[in-house]
Amino acid sequence: MKRLFIYSFIVTVLSFGFVSGADNDGISYIQKGQYQKAVDFYGSDITQLMPSDLNNLGVAYYKLGSLGKAILYTDKALKLKPDFKDAQTNLKIYRSKLPHDFLPLKSIKSFDFLIKSFSFNILLVFALAGILILIVLLFLKSPVNVYLFITVLIFEFFINGAMIDIKSNAKKTFGVVLKKTEILEGPGNEFISKAKAPEGAEFYLMDHKNDFAHIRFLNGIEGWITKNYFQTF
Repeated sequence: MKRLFIYSFIVTVLSFGFVSGADNDGISYIQKGQYQKAVDFYGSDITQLMPSDLNNLGVAYYKLGSLGKAILYTDKALKLKPDFKDAQTNLKIYRSKLPHDFLPLKSIKSFDFLIKSFSFNILLVFALAGILILIVLLFLKSPVNVYLFITVLIFEFFINGAMIDIKSNAKKTFGVVLKKTEILEGPGNEFISKAKAPEGAEFYLMDHKNDFAHIRFLNGIEGWITKNYFQTF
């Protein structure tokens, strides 16, 4: 009986989403189940919101049944703060609701752990510390220092690689499908449909023409969709 209670509690927490410290009124609305009031509280200008606010806004939209906006605002929170644990957890919950074919590709990325665990500024501190250690080791003459030098050099490779990855991704225009739509072969309704993009599917914007955008989904599919069915940031 105790085990059943614990299991039920965990499922309830995961299905809710984790709110994080921000304005007490916004969190209070979510905890009371007044999700539309929470959305209204945070307002329409997301450029003024902190990562914690964006995460909470994502929770409110998720509870309102808007998976696309839930993923959109949680992604935005993580773009501002890559090591935001609550947002990382919530994004996993939201993505679990997507069709398997539209989940992000599971590729081996050498820098993923660092990017998800540390902010850019912390990585920069690590990188500078590593450079100082390398300089000191150059002036110390000892056989052991060679191994230390190589170790720190490898450390610098991963730290700098993660920093470059964060900066390169920050320059890409990211978006989320807000309403189920067709993925077309070209920029027009006369083109053949390749597949249907579900609400919440994430992508990078590659190009646009008239009312259509050329996008690459995180599952690798490329195509064109109408601009009325997605939002970028």
